[in-house]
Amino acid sequence: MAIQAHPFLVSRNRSLDYRTVVAPSFLINEGISSVLARAAGGNLTLPGYAICREIQRTQLGDLTLIFHVIEANQKDIYPDKADEVLIDPFGREIVFIEGVVLKERPDKFVVTQELFDSIHERILNSYRSFWEDTNLFEASVVSVDHLDLNGNHQSGRILMLDEVEPFILRNKLNKQPATTEPKISDIVQPSVSKQLEMKDVLDFLRSLLSEKMTLLLLVGISGVVLLVLLIIKLSKLVFR
Repeated sequence: MAIQAHPFLVSRNRSLDYRTVVAPSFLINEGISSVLARAAGGNLTLPGYAICREIQRTQLGDLTLIFHVIEANQKDIYPDKADEVLIDPFGREIVFIEGVVLKERPDKFVVTQELFDSIHERILNSYRSFWEDTNLFEASVVSVDHLDLNGNHQSGRILMLDEVEPFILRNKLNKQPATTEPKISDIVQPSVSKQLEMKDVLDFLRSLLSEKMTLLLLVGISGVVLLVLLIIKLSKLVFR
């Protein structure tokens, strides 16, 4: 019996921060697709590796994620563009956190580069739509057809699986994930959250700079007004 693997993607576009873009329909229907953006992430995955992580205590039971973190390429969006990393409006490199969700993890499971090639092909159209979305507040999560992990996807360039600590939801009634972040292995370290923190810092600095510029402008206008009044007063004294 073939194993059903459901593709997912976590990324960002020009206006929205990192979030779940593609998810299995069963997670969307349960309203917990956002857990993928919390459970999967990190720095770029080393060549020849993939990450394996369980999500435990969901209302659907335990789930298994197989994913990697790669740089998004301009050619993924614009085929005629140079082969360069896709960046956001602040000049930060955008990554794809792409992989599959397994409802049941088999005892013997081989992960290949060919599997990730198939995943990438399936999620690209959805990401292109997400990239062009100009909504500043939200975007719909979509699903794509699952993959049957038969011989076609389990033969080829075999990847090493790096197991990381499970991501545990609070309980089945609470759809919010646990606030305590589990430790990640040396192969993948949290980075998306650092980008979000940096964005907050940049926004704060911009607002601070804007306030200073406004203050300087007001001071300049006041100075001009005082200078005009002084000239008028001197003119009256001269021509008295």
